[in-house]
Amino acid sequence: MIDGGLINWDFSNLSVLNLFEVNLESFFAVLPFEKLSGLRELRVELWGISPPTPRAVSWVDEYLVPCIKAIVRLEVLDIKCAHPHKLLPALEQHRRSLKVLRLRQCMASWALRVTAEDIEGLRTMCTCLDELVLDIKVVGDAEIEEQREET
Repeated sequence: MIDGGLINWDFSNLSVLNLFEVNLESFFAVLPFEKLSGLRELRVELWGISPPTPRAVSWVDEYLVPCIKAIVRLEVLDIKCAHPHKLLPALEQHRRSLKVLRLRQCMASWALRVTAEDIEGLRTMCTCLDELVLDIKVVGDAEIEEQREET
């Protein structure tokens, strides 16, 4: 449990943040995203949520995306969560600074709607990448249509 005392900490010199199995809702409830703007490296692992609940899946949109957008110059992003593909739009502002990108999916059985075009877009957008690790399922148009029919 994270208490309100966290908000009084000085995060201005923090350059690396590792969040492993942290309840993001509790963490960011007491720490505004802006306090992390100076981060250079962000590592998050949410692999213990099995199966991912709708609430845990929404953490990506509600907490990880705004956190990444609040960071001024991100160089390393290493995320393991249920839907890492949802982070792709948030990477645009870091296209000139991001050197290491690791997106890993924690539930291998979940098919993601990531296409070869998405991956090519990453390559052309993030021109400073030295390391790219995508441990996610890439689907083609036929698989996307099949998934739409199932839902």
